[in-house]
Amino acid sequence: MKKIELMHSMFGRSGSKCKDCSHFSEHHLSRKYFKCDVYGESASEATDWRANYQSCGLFNKFTSYENVYKLAKPERSEIVDGQLSIFDMEE
Repeated sequence: MKKIELMHSMFGRSGSKCKDCSHFSEHHLSRKYFKCDVYGESASEATDWRANYQSCGLFNKFTSYENVYKLAKPERSEIVDGQLSIFDMEE
């Protein structure tokens, strides 16, 4: 599922563009890039946002949601049932 599709499925859609939302932020390093404060921010392109996405139902609304991207991809450090760790190895 694409990131904007996740936001639409969770919060619905509005008739505006993300670039006009209070949760939309612009950052400048070696280049300009955009983030959605609700979706979450990381140093990765995985959380980069497009200004022309159709905004979700949280457009300019107060919310306590943050880091929604973690719902789409679980932490890699989680151990799956039956998975061995390095501490399970016998010497």
